[in-house]
Amino acid sequence: MATDFQPSAEITGGTWYHDGRLHTDAVTARRCCQAQVEGLGAATVQMIHHGILKDDPRAVYTIDKIRDIIKTMVLEEVKSTGTGEFTALRASTMCYRQVTGAPQGGTMEGILCGVCPRIDVCSPEGVISPSTCVYYKKWLQMDF
Repeated sequence: MATDFQPSAEITGGTWYHDGRLHTDAVTARRCCQAQVEGLGAATVQMIHHGILKDDPRAVYTIDKIRDIIKTMVLEEVKSTGTGEFTALRASTMCYRQVTGAPQGGTMEGILCGVCPRIDVCSPEGVISPSTCVYYKKWLQMDF
């Protein structure tokens, strides 16, 4: 029997879980991403990553982890015009900015499913569902 296989990140919870437990560093990284987007107005994944490392040289977030985290945030993906809030970016560069008027914190991101990388394939009758999700069951048992 082969023992050198690693389970897929999609199955194990990806950025948000480590050894079956909520990865608190990912939550901290999400806050750092939010602060970078707020400070820069509009930014690429690389700019956010660079800003986090500049603010905290000890941070060990990879660019892929930052990209995963950004997918869970209430952000708008837009192309830079190169002017106004986009002056730091070359025109036509894909970047992220806050959605005007969107609630920050407290929507779906306030519950586990709101940050799940597999939410797009989760359904009541699917292979991944609230009734079969081990992370959801653990989350329900937590004291807040």
